[in-house]
Amino acid sequence: MKEKGFSLIEIMVSCFIFAIGCLSLAGMQSVAVKSLIEVEQRALADSLLVDITERMQMNRAWLSNSANNYIVSSVQDDTSVQPDCAKKGALSDCAGEDIKANDLFEWKNKLLTAHVAGSTQGLINADACILDDGNGIGIVDITITWQEQAEPSKIKACGIKSSDRRQVTTKYYIGNS
Repeated sequence: MKEKGFSLIEIMVSCFIFAIGCLSLAGMQSVAVKSLIEVEQRALADSLLVDITERMQMNRAWLSNSANNYIVSSVQDDTSVQPDCAKKGALSDCAGEDIKANDLFEWKNKLLTAHVAGSTQGLINADACILDDGNGIGIVDITITWQEQAEPSKIKACGIKSSDRRQVTTKYYIGNS
């Protein structure tokens, strides 16, 4: 006599396969969220790169006569303060050196307070540097580094590669016209 329906073994095997599938989906979800945060951090770093390059380009008349004086080995250690002329709100009253000081001051504040949209997490332990590439033709290397996950013991200097840190870098030419 043949009975219709499922045996207990068949149901247990089906539940086991279903559970493995659900666990796999949960694992993929956590990887997707982590990847999304990394992409958003990289986009944030890219926008900060664009910000400082635009600032440098706007101040290029002064910059071309001052031997790339935006050079800074670590924005974290930079002591630039907002000049008095910039506090009044009109940069047109500022000299080139004051504009540079204001640019670095504002860029440092953006770097340290930047957050990924909809999150309190931004660029963790971020640092940036602007270094002369040594050609003497107005090309600078701009690098932004940040920590992938918050673990302060693995912080490296700006521009030094590490598997625990992410970095975005670009070469930028400051034109005279």
